[in-house]
Amino acid sequence: MPSSEGRSQENFGQALTGIQFEPGNDVIRPTSFPILNNVVTVMKDFPEYMFEMNGHSDHESDDAANLDLSQGRANAVKKNLTDKSFEAACMTVKGYSEIMPVEDNASPAGRTKNCRV
Repeated sequence: MPSSEGRSQENFGQALTGIQFEPGNDVIRPTSFPILNNVVTVMKDFPEYMFEMNGHSDHESDDAANLDLSQGRANAVKKNLTDKSFEAACMTVKGYSEIMPVEDNASPAGRTKNCRV
């Protein structure tokens, strides 16, 4: 049986899957709010954990702009959660720019999946 830590990481990863942002922006799309509500549930289930929000981007802009954008996206998720009464102290944020793609940036669908937290 997996440890509770393994289950919590899996649950949190699943909870965050699919958060979408406006193109070239750190504004969370309203369609992502139900996903963020799932994150709230997971965070309530594991209040003793620290959570890191990792922001990512596609490769469409220069490196500095992508780093700022990915950091802004991670900050936007953190703000959404702190607005729901979670302590900012239990969350850290890190922007990774375009260096960790999950899909090929050659297609619009791949770029969309790479713009994530």
